[in-house]
Amino acid sequence: MKSVVMITIDSLRPDHTSIYGYHRDTTPFLRSLTNKFKIYRTAYANGSHTASSFVSSFTSTYPLMFAPSNLNTPNLWRKILKQKITLPEILSKYNYETIAFNTNPYLSKYQLGLTTRFNKVFELLPGITIKSEKTGNKKKAQLSFTKLRSIFRKFGNYIKMRNFSLYAFLRTKYHKYIELSRQYLSAGEVNLYIKKYLLSGNFNWKKKFIWIHYMDTHVPYVPPEKYLRLYNKKLSIYESPVINHYFYLKYILGIKTIKWTDETELIKRTIDFYDASIRYLDDQLKELFKVFEDSGMPDDTIIIIFSDHGDEHLEHGNYTHGYSLYEEVVKILFMMYDGNKAGFFNERVQLLDLVPHILSLLGIKKPRQMMGCKLTEPEYIFMETAFKSACKQFVILRGVIKENYKFIYNETFNKFELYDLINDPFERNDLSKYNKNLTKQFFNILNSIKIRNKRLELSIKLNKLIAR
Repeated sequence: MKSVVMITIDSLRPDHTSIYGYHRDTTPFLRSLTNKFKIYRTAYANGSHTASSFVSSFTSTYPLMFAPSNLNTPNLWRKILKQKITLPEILSKYNYETIAFNTNPYLSKYQLGLTTRFNKVFELLPGITIKSEKTGNKKKAQLSFTKLRSIFRKFGNYIKMRNFSLYAFLRTKYHKYIELSRQYLSAGEVNLYIKKYLLSGNFNWKKKFIWIHYMDTHVPYVPPEKYLRLYNKKLSIYESPVINHYFYLKYILGIKTIKWTDETELIKRTIDFYDASIRYLDDQLKELFKVFEDSGMPDDTIIIIFSDHGDEHLEHGNYTHGYSLYEEVVKILFMMYDGNKAGFFNERVQLLDLVPHILSLLGIKKPRQMMGCKLTEPEYIFMETAFKSACKQFVILRGVIKENYKFIYNETFNKFELYDLINDPFERNDLSKYNKNLTKQFFNILNSIKIRNKRLELSIKLNKLIAR
């Protein structure tokens, strides 16, 4: 049987990649693959943050299926995933060796638990520090870091609500002269682990499923300085965590009283950081493919590259991801090499169908509980997510795309939105205010999908009980 490589990229928007037509050449390597890979121009995740997207894409079920009745519960997504069967588990039954290189703590054994479904796991999660050259002796600097962090955190918490401009100035200097912490390993560092493993004398490509997850395009965007200079020679990477923190306070925690500088300019800088991160990752993907070649990867290996979701940059008043179902967060990069016809494909596809498609390529029958089918344009695309709002209220969003339209329903606040994606691709004109009949039709469609999902869920639970 063929081996499978799955490369997932956190928070990557397709409309910021040159392979999808972006005005900056952020992905020259991915562009070079167009004569070998299928590139789906209109691909969707079925959830808008990491947990909801992976719970769906690795199990071919909708994100909130098998959720407890009380969604406001600790470890919600872990409990949901526990009820589902994942792609690596299925492949393990067919004697595949499943290997994970994971950099996202939310996917690890400590949170969602996705990596526990693999035979071999590299949890690449340690916090890393970019030490400034001006810190002097490394050992001495490290001894003082803990105390400095504590002092700065206490002082920063006091001052940022009173004078964010002063806080921003001081924090930027702190990052420049003391430390700049990342919450994840860079793609270059991840590739070192992959290279060491694949080029070891013990590795072979017989029946392998390898999953690699990169975090470089996740907030805060901290690309290497030389990539940032491609798009903005005046910016410094030390500003990125400060800008990210400002938007986090104002748009995620909901502290609207906080003031700093012109937000239009801050978003421009954020986009420069973001694009530079994408450009850096593209170079690292090129290096990864060289490692594949050096390791003797067979030509018939199936390779899938996709992002789990996008990111919002205040297009609809939201920042980062997980808080809406707009195009900027649910539309994803999705490309695949399977030995078949390459090029650009215009039909809508969804991550729900990914696992069944992979299984069909391998000649493996999909489990009954999986809802997806092979990658073809479905009748509709259903998506959902759940999160805690700034006021600690649990919010449930569900949406459906059918024909030209996208319908979004906020179940918590009973709010409707309806957009014509052909004539209004940026979702600026909410038709629910003007077209009540069409809104009602889509509300009924959404309800029928929910009923169908619940029936399937109950049927699967009943079959499990009978099997016992």
